[in-house]
Formats: sequence, structure tokens, C-alpha cells
Amino acid sequence: MPERPILIAYDGSEDAKSAITSAGELLAPGPALVVTIWPAAERVVSTSAGPATYAPMFGEIDELERTNARASAEQGAALAREVGFDASPVVARSDRNVWRAILDLAAEHDARAIVVGSRGQGGLTNVLLGSVPGRVVHHADRPVLVVRAKRTS
Repeated sequence: MPERPILIAYDGSEDAKSAITSAGELLAPGPALVVTIWPAAERVVSTSAGPATYAPMFGEIDELERTNARASAEQGAALAREVGFDASPVVARSDRNVWRAILDLAAEHDARAIVVGSRGQGGLTNVLLGSVPGRVVHHADRPVLVVRAKRTS
């Protein structure tokens, strides 16, 4: 039976990079999936004109976001390999919440743990809707490692 992977959520933020480094120090080496989630275009584009106005562009926006997510996941997987994981990049489109997509992927791959940075690139969205790491911790059915990047004062 193959070893269960660690699922590492990665968005390119300093906290996500620190999460990979800390996971390498704290967790046994083995397989890892470095996951970057991109939101569905119709969730990103919101104007008073309504989503139907931009519907023809959704495919192009999704393709651009998928390409960016792939580059980010590959960068994260390279970092994870540097700290000893047998890491593979994974990208996923989220029609719902990013935290839910992370949990769904963890369940799909039977991840032995989830690793997230304490703060990503969510900005104002996190303040208004709650953080992705907070939701992952609250709803996870497996161990979660949350790592905060060192802050310079």
C-alpha cells in the first residue's frame, strides 16, 4: 500500500513558503501534493452589469488562472522537494470556497495531514469572510499544520 501524502496548500505567499519549510522540519519525508486552487471566473468577476455580460470571457479567464495556478503549484512542489518531500504539483478550480476545495482534495487523496500558511494572498476577502486556514482547521477531519512566516519588525 503506497504511503499517504501530505497535502500542502500553496499560493506563493511568504506564509505558504514557510509552511513548506516547517513541514520539512516537522513531518516525516514522503509523498506530498502541493495544491494551488483558483476560483471560478464567475466568482471573481462581479459588477453591476451582471455576470452574463462577461460570460464569453469566463473561459479565457479560467485558462489564465489555471496557467498561473500551475506555475504556482510547480514552484511550491520544487520548494517541497528541496526540503525532502517527493512532491507533485496539483491544481484545482474551485466553484465554491477555497477551504472546501482543500478539504475535498485531502479526502480524495486520503492525505495524512494538511499544511497551510497562516495567511495567504486573500487580503480583504479573508477579513470579511474568514481565513482559509481558519476554515480548514475548523472543518478538517485530519491533522492540520498551520505555519506563520517569520515577520521582520
